[in-house]
Amino acid sequence: MFAGFDFAILVRNAPFLWGGMLLTLKLTALAVTGGLLLGVVLAVLRLSTIPFAPTLVAGYVNFLRSMPLILAIFWFYTLIPKLTGQSVSSFYSVLIAFI
Repeated sequence: MFAGFDFAILVRNAPFLWGGMLLTLKLTALAVTGGLLLGVVLAVLRLSTIPFAPTLVAGYVNFLRSMPLILAIFWFYTLIPKLTGQSVSSFYSVLIAFI
């Protein structure tokens, strides 16, 4: 079917591929849930009459919108341990950046 491609490689590595797919689905579900909750809170604050709240939320959203995602992941992975003194796993740094 595909000249020069050995499907035995896929069969041998199927457990690793399956684990990666499950991790991706878990990360996706958590990021969508967290992002939806944070988005609703920010939308309510954006529409509120609290002084400076809409301006602060707009600044926050525009700052994060202009930042590349990989930069946010690296920031959370390297800066959170420096600020808190505790290491953060790569899963949680990606999850925080995705949210």
